[in-house]
Amino acid sequence: MNLNNLLGDMTQLLRSSLSKKAVVELRFDPELPMIEGDSSQLWQVAMNLLLNASEALDGQPGTITLSTMRMEATSAELADFLSVQPLPTGTYVLLEVEDSGRGMTPDVLARIFDPFFSTKAKGRGLGLSAVMGIVQAHGGGIAVRSTPGAGTTFRIVIPACLAVGAAPAAVPATVAANAAQPAAQKVVLVAEDENDIRKVVVLTLRSAGYEVIAAENGRVAVEQFSKRANDISMALLDVEMPEMNGEEAFRAIHAIRPDLPIVVMTGYGDVSAHARFKDLQPAHILAKPFTRSHLLAAVSGVCQRGKLPAAG
Repeated sequence: MNLNNLLGDMTQLLRSSLSKKAVVELRFDPELPMIEGDSSQLWQVAMNLLLNASEALDGQPGTITLSTMRMEATSAELADFLSVQPLPTGTYVLLEVEDSGRGMTPDVLARIFDPFFSTKAKGRGLGLSAVMGIVQAHGGGIAVRSTPGAGTTFRIVIPACLAVGAAPAAVPATVAANAAQPAAQKVVLVAEDENDIRKVVVLTLRSAGYEVIAAENGRVAVEQFSKRANDISMALLDVEMPEMNGEEAFRAIHAIRPDLPIVVMTGYGDVSAHARFKDLQPAHILAKPFTRSHLLAAVSGVCQRGKLPAAG
């Protein structure tokens, strides 16, 4: 796809959602290379960044600049971008969203990609964590710089397709690196009834190379597990879910395959969950809110060793 076309269509539709006092500037590279990706997911990425930029203006006059350009990236330039694996040098498409808004303090900037973190009065702050997961799942990376009172700039790179029908120049090395990881051979079942949380967990794990099967409740998780019981390496189960809760799903899955490592995700505190699941012996208890690094460390540790300490 051509990212310029996707962004041009979106900005026209979003004008009514952005601050009426915002001046939106479009700076599109007319010679932008094609990229390979999911247009609906990349739409979500750009939409989230534009809406965040609009909110950062706090209703005051300001500018939001949306830019694209071809980037012949060096290792030093790519080191600034957060990615699953170090990004290989090559040709990328760069998307940049810059605002002249309030900016962020270093403390806030350090936490913006954590699931559950938010500076807003409402919501769980899952947007930027989902953005990172989508970008990394496309073999790319994301970087941000911000200064209090001087605005914020998000930069995203995605490998370019230099010829129609050809694989993106930078993807083979990324895919090869991911394939070399143990994660590439692991299938993880995730059961979580909160749609936003489930989406972030799934994107995070997929961006790290895991195959993920998602379920919106315990009943669906057991149904999915019964279909691929021998393929699944581990399961993550939320404690409270409709139709069948985490405890019931845990017992049903272990009735099919008693040796499967299962991680329990809970917002009620690990001590409470440990007492509730004591006889079931979960591989790990992951207390909400957790960060991306906590999630990946828990899953990696359980996949490699079978169990981790219960406290999480």
